[in-house]
This record gives sequence, C-alpha cells and structure tokens, in this order.
Amino acid sequence: MTKRSRLVVLLILSLLSLAFLILSYRLVGRFTCTGFSITGVPSSWSVESVLSKNIGKNTLFIGKRRILSYLSSLPYIESVTMKIEDGVLKVDGKSKDEALLLYDGERLALLTEDNAFHLDGKDYLGLEEKYMTVKVSSSVMDAAIEEKSSVLSPFVGILSSSFSSFGLITNAEYDNNKSSIFSGFLTINIPSLESTLTVEDMRMSENLGEALSIIENEYLTSRERLSGEKREYILGSSRLMVKR
Repeated sequence: MTKRSRLVVLLILSLLSLAFLILSYRLVGRFTCTGFSITGVPSSWSVESVLSKNIGKNTLFIGKRRILSYLSSLPYIESVTMKIEDGVLKVDGKSKDEALLLYDGERLALLTEDNAFHLDGKDYLGLEEKYMTVKVSSSVMDAAIEEKSSVLSPFVGILSSSFSSFGLITNAEYDNNKSSIFSGFLTINIPSLESTLTVEDMRMSENLGEALSIIENEYLTSRERLSGEKREYILGSSRLMVKR
C-alpha cells in the first residue's frame, strides 16, 4: 500500500469515526430523560422526587410501571398516567378533591370522609394549596393515624368544598383541651369575610354549610364590613351566635 493510499484510508476512518460520534451523540440525546412535567396532581415532594431520579437516564430503561405503581399508591392521587415525549416524563392525572390536611406541628396526615393516611412531612408545601390545613394536637393525630378516622371526618366535605370552590376558608384549628378528643372546639378562619367561626358542638357538621352561608350574607349586607373589625361566630348545639 502506497503512502497516498494509507492517507486516504486514514482519512476515511477518521470521517467514519466522526460520523459515528455525531450519530451516537444524537442517539444518546434523543433517548436521555431531560426533565419532567406534572399536571392534574399536586407537585408534592413525593411525586417530584420519584420523577427527578430518572433525569439523565436512558428513557428505554426507565421503569414506567414502577413509577406509576408508586404514584398510584399516594393517597391524594385518584388516577394517573405517564408518557415520555422528547425525553420528558409527562405525568397527568386527577387528585382527590374532598380531603383535609391534619398537621400537629411535626406530622402530616390526609383525612378523607372514610380514611386517614400518614404522609411524609416534606409533602406539605406541595399540598397546602390543594387542601385545607387543620391544626390538631398530637393526640388527635395519633387517633387519626391509628383508627384511620377522626372526629373531623364528618366535616371533610363541607370544609374542602368551601376551601377549594368558594375560597371562603383558609385554615382551621381543632382545640381539644378537654377530657376527650371528641369534645373540642373547631375554629375556622374566614379572612375573606373578616370572621372566625367556632364550632362548639362537633355534632353540628350538617349545619356548617348553612352557618357559612349566613356569615357570608351578613358580611355582604352589613354596613360595618369596611370597618376592619373582625366578627366572631359560634355554632352551638342549637343555633349560630355572634360573639362580637
């Protein structure tokens, strides 16, 4: 082989190597997970952490069934699907609508009408905009987690609806400084109506919706609503009263 022939062969091999490198780069880029998107379900720490672990991986080897199984197990997710498009994990689903967050300063739980689920405390920031928070004592939290229910369960529907649909309520606190966790007071903050409502009789859950409607109507028709004075209402065993 002449010197010229060797140079031609080396040139061809160099061009082939360059073409291979370019093709490999494009293939790697095409099948590499570059990010994720979440729609329809809360962007909680639990959801984002399981998705972020796949960034940089080859999309052909991402365990979609494993991820979907994990996401489906989260109590605030009702249904979920996932697909990969252009290297992006796209999660879409539906979250539970009627639920409350119970928080005792350290632990977090999701309360539905018929169950209670202990959550990772890191999920709070991703869930607080979706679900109303009720501050409770450690004893109330213990009972909810152990018994899968709570004295607050009958209030889940109306409180979650007023929080998400009407925007009336921001948060609440259940004070059970009594002999029984079932004999406490539920104080509901309603800043949009410059009011608070204290439920003294926890058996009055069916009357809570009517009480909120009365408070809203009184606020909208009152001449004193621009005074900035906060009104305090009490829902007792028989009627709604104004404390101040």
